Amino acid sequence: MTNYDQRVVAALEAQSITRRRLLKRGSVTALALTSIGPLLAACGSSSPKTSSASSGGEVGGNLDMLSWQGYNLTGTGKQWEKENGVTVKLTPIATQDDVQAKLKGGATGTDLITYYQGYARLYEELGILTELDPEQIPNLSGLMPFFGEDAKEFWKNPKGARIGVPWTWGAEGITYNTQTVKPAPTSFFDLLEPEFKGRVTFTDEPLAGYALACVMLKQDMGAMTPPQFEKATALITEMAGQTRGLAPSYGDVASRLASGDADVAWTGWTALDQFAAEAGNPNIKTIIPKEGGYAFSDAWAIPSGADNGATAYAWINQTLDPKWQASAAGELAGGVTVEKAIPLLSAESKALFPYDELPKFLEEQNFFMIPPTKSEKYVTFGQMLETWPEIRNNAGS
Repeated sequence: MTNYDQRVVAALEAQSITRRRLLKRGSVTALALTSIGPLLAACGSSSPKTSSASSGGEVGGNLDMLSWQGYNLTGTGKQWEKENGVTVKLTPIATQDDVQAKLKGGATGTDLITYYQGYARLYEELGILTELDPEQIPNLSGLMPFFGEDAKEFWKNPKGARIGVPWTWGAEGITYNTQTVKPAPTSFFDLLEPEFKGRVTFTDEPLAGYALACVMLKQDMGAMTPPQFEKATALITEMAGQTRGLAPSYGDVASRLASGDADVAWTGWTALDQFAAEAGNPNIKTIIPKEGGYAFSDAWAIPSGADNGATAYAWINQTLDPKWQASAAGELAGGVTVEKAIPLLSAESKALFPYDELPKFLEEQNFFMIPPTKSEKYVTFGQMLETWPEIRNNAGS
């Protein structure tokens, strides 16, 4: 996940862009095929029992976090750590799959993790998630209805028990150069036109690719039948033919757009606007096309085996404080999940999403579950990953 245009890298580093912000979700394929395979096979018909996260003990000491670089909020959280005698020790992940690989691979003592909403069922199957005590997180009451009510069971299990706390989110659509792409695209299908041959880029990332293909085809990525999977694969392959090769990361997408090596990103991301502007190109803009977009939200969770639950709960609760939410949104170029944080956002953060009509916007986005680990009816996560190398190899052809 390197090979960035050095001018862009220098500009991003000058703006203290974290690895998490730069890479977002790098390609999961290589790691997933090696580390997730045995874990998927271990997911049998009987799921491990979900335990409850302990809140005993005093707040303080080491808070061992397994998450994205930047999620330790070194700017926002420094004073809180000092006041509470806490030292956040982050073990950074390169992809979401690092979490289950490390925890199920024998790592112990992790107090706090984050998960992309689509991994909720998988992590329950693997026995990673614990049931959280809402009384230990009073700031839950400030969550916007979409995140608090959780109609899709991303952050609550089927029994209604809370397993995760959504605290940041983002959206993907089409990111394009407003100076070289006129008129602006209004549909993902516009990018398949001959005029865009060789001008498109997108990430070497199966989840993002299949998610956007499913948006275009009005399918559910978490419940694809074999015929639907074939259609999605054909569509992604066709889109890959519009590129000059897949981008190894979102950082590389930002580099290609900012430098002019590409004019439009199929797996666009709202944060790319900010990254490109910081790199010296203010003409990069992300729009959500008429088909809708693909959205993600990351949630805090306390894994089984945590040994500092009191501090984990305190951290989770603090990240839902409106001032913390607004500050973190600036650090991560992300969205807030707490209503009272919106008026506190910087102009740059507020410009990323339509906060004036956010409930409608969120309902229109596609927050997907990942495909099942085992199914006789639907295509599995493993099958999706196994198909991706062929798509990658056909890119640019």
